Amino acid sequence: MAPSNDSVDRLNQAAQQRRIRAGEIGAGEWLEYPNGLRLHVGDEIATRRNDRTIETDRHEMVRNRDIWTVTAINDDWTITARGVTGTVVLPAAYLCDHVELAYAVTAMGAQGRTVDHAITVIDTVTDVRNLYVPMTRGRESNHAYLTVEGEDTTADVFSRYIANDWIDLPAHQRAQELWAPTGGEPGFRTPATGRNGDFGIDL
Repeated sequence: MAPSNDSVDRLNQAAQQRRIRAGEIGAGEWLEYPNGLRLHVGDEIATRRNDRTIETDRHEMVRNRDIWTVTAINDDWTITARGVTGTVVLPAAYLCDHVELAYAVTAMGAQGRTVDHAITVIDTVTDVRNLYVPMTRGRESNHAYLTVEGEDTTADVFSRYIANDWIDLPAHQRAQELWAPTGGEPGFRTPATGRNGDFGIDL
């Protein structure tokens, strides 16, 4: 999980590439759509729009945030995928506009989900809501990876973010908080690059 869509996109791409290198998904069977989405047999995907016209073999409609595994790449640019509500054929038009990889999700998108082990990547200034939700998704463990710079420790950064509560702040007060001097140049704190990649975690 991560607080922003950009970070989630990067994590999804990194996870897909790692699975390709490991031979976990079919590198020889894939489709790339005009929006840049590239799907392989075995990829985990999420549908992002309710559509009553698309049903599974159990007559369940496709819903926003449903998770699927791609089981077949079809000649007509459709894919066959399997999820908890059955097997579905997703049309090309729907794939172009309303499907994304599902290896990572935003912190808010993870609400209501429970997993064995939860990993949260914090690479930008955030607040308590973007920490509480992802840090309470794991049954057995919850881990956070934060980018830091200067003399800050991860504990310093985590403590600062968990004390932020932006929902009740007026816009001008939030702007002052974000742009307050931090001992260096004023402005947003620039995330540092970790040793094992952009997020400091080896994906």
